[in-house]
Amino acid sequence: MGKGVIERDVEQKVPDANTPMVLYCGGGFRSALAAENLQKMGYTHVLSMDGGIRAWREKRYPLTTG
Repeated sequence: MGKGVIERDVEQKVPDANTPMVLYCGGGFRSALAAENLQKMGYTHVLSMDGGIRAWREKRYPLTTG
């Protein structure tokens, strides 16, 4: 989900506030803001991927599509 809709739609998509979530974006800034908002909404296991997907790719970590 995009940052613009995550706070609006998360409760429908992820009703269990204890569900582990890793948020990411291009550089890690928007996902950090979204993670902070989700934590304020009561989600307890929310992380933001440091550096975003760009850092992930630069480190040549594996990517899969699902």
